Amino acid sequence: MHWRFHFGLCAVHAAVSCVVLLAGSAAAQNTQPASQPSSNNAPLSPAAVLGKLITQLTLEGQQLVDGGSLPRAHPSIASEFPYELPEAQLALCLTTRQHREPLVDAYIRWQLTSFSPAIPELRPNQVQKLLDELPGLAVNPRADDELIRMMNRALEAGELSEADQETITQTLEEMGEYVSKRRALNTPALELRLWLEEQFEDNLPMRILLALERCDALVTAGWELGSHGAETERRFMEVARNREFTDDDRRIVTRAAGRIIGTSRVYVRSARIVENRLEVNFADTGLYDFEVRRWLRKMDGK
Repeated sequence: MHWRFHFGLCAVHAAVSCVVLLAGSAAAQNTQPASQPSSNNAPLSPAAVLGKLITQLTLEGQQLVDGGSLPRAHPSIASEFPYELPEAQLALCLTTRQHREPLVDAYIRWQLTSFSPAIPELRPNQVQKLLDELPGLAVNPRADDELIRMMNRALEAGELSEADQETITQTLEEMGEYVSKRRALNTPALELRLWLEEQFEDNLPMRILLALERCDALVTAGWELGSHGAETERRFMEVARNREFTDDDRRIVTRAAGRIIGTSRVYVRSARIVENRLEVNFADTGLYDFEVRRWLRKMDGK
């Protein structure tokens, strides 16, 4: 959808789309079979089997990007894929980036969770790689940079023409639908994160790190934390009752918490036309110092 505002002789065009399809496919390039069967009857190698699966899921993920809706409502590829897959390779795919487009990457890995592979114990560098390579979230339309600029320009313009007012009013009326659709696109990325947390049920430091990363991803994309903030706080509260939580664990999660302090993003909470002028209520979602430090104090039962 295009939003056009006319201010004097200047016209400003802005478009907010659900997703942007990036050219190329890192996953498609990296998932070709390691070797080709010598004949039609030759069994596929494990690498070739995994390559077929990743290629199929990449195509489905690109359908998500193009069409804006999930090809599968739930992780279900395991129920129909006719080949056996090496668990270790599945676990590696789940913990590393599979595509450079975050929505496609999230979809691939979300579907791989249907195979329920066991995640092996990770070394510190592997933990950081997992956290760094989790797919980003689709941006909240209310926090879209172009929308914020458009709102600011309309404010600066002062009195608006009838055409401008109609366009803004239509945009605001449709915003709820856009937000709902964009939220649905984040299902794979968020459910992938929750699945990973479940795999580390007995590893409290890892669960805290994943919870902190989830909060950071939400705020970066302009979404309110909602229940995710409360869940993260509960993870920190568990530390006070966990005798296996070491001083090193405490240092690691404290550093991770410190890194996300200050993450924030402005969004349009509400807007309306009053006497031919735009009134906008801006807000921001953020990880504030006082909030994160309150989580940290919970480790000491405070």
